[in-house]
Amino acid sequence: MCWAPSGSARTAGVGDLGGALGDDRHRARPRVLEEQFERAVSLLGDAVFAISRTQPVLAVVEDVHWASSILRHFATDIARNVDGRPVLLVDLAV
Repeated sequence: MCWAPSGSARTAGVGDLGGALGDDRHRARPRVLEEQFERAVSLLGDAVFAISRTQPVLAVVEDVHWASSILRHFATDIARNVDGRPVLLVDLAV
């Protein structure tokens, strides 16, 4: 998942969130680590909404069918809380 600031070709973002957050279907994580991931996803959502106060945001989740439950939770949280903000969330499952 990445986003590009409006008027800029440079991409500022978080790169491959799926890889960073792990694939929870293949291994179990200790609860402490799970809480850290949940906090990171919450902070990322806060960042998306903070950026949307000054410019539109395009958030793309590629291969969502392979995404960890945490990444799916992030996408769901963004979709539920967009409330008129200039945020476009695109989930791709190819």
